[in-house]
Amino acid sequence: MRTVDRLKLGAAVLLFALGMVAPLVTGLVVYARTDQVLTAVLAAGGLYLALIALVAVLFGTMKRYGWLAASTPLLLSALYALLPDLIPFPVDDGINMAVGAGVSFFLWLRKQPRIPKWIVIPLAAAVAYTWVGGLFPLPFDELLVYLASGLATYYGLRQTGGEPDEFSRPDVIEGEFVDVGRQ
Repeated sequence: MRTVDRLKLGAAVLLFALGMVAPLVTGLVVYARTDQVLTAVLAAGGLYLALIALVAVLFGTMKRYGWLAASTPLLLSALYALLPDLIPFPVDDGINMAVGAGVSFFLWLRKQPRIPKWIVIPLAAAVAYTWVGGLFPLPFDELLVYLASGLATYYGLRQTGGEPDEFSRPDVIEGEFVDVGRQ
């Protein structure tokens, strides 16, 4: 993985972590100053969507990455959905899972175009269950759904025929061409 891509990965993870706390703090500060609930909710929601969009852009612009880096958006989204809810109702969890699953699927397709397209089905089921499963009090049901979805997706990712893709070839050394010929 190139240094620029490592920086993008680190920045995306940092912004994602910031997206777990900053919107809530923003909403509380706006509510304390304006005493208007709708304004506070809109400010918090706007910041949340902006941070998630920026995280998606950072992940989407990575050039060379491994399977773990490509799976990071989905893993972070599942972690967010499993953590105790600071924001009631499953809206933020559902949006987060949808964005994380979509970005990870996009990165997987970019990394290995031959992956089976049916792996989007377990991802969609996990996203759908995030919306409905958030109504149950404990996260164990969501954890089981995410594990089953992850195993099905992992199985699908392993079905690419075992041929290495262009970025994982061990005989390719990254470097710069310098013409030292005639001057």
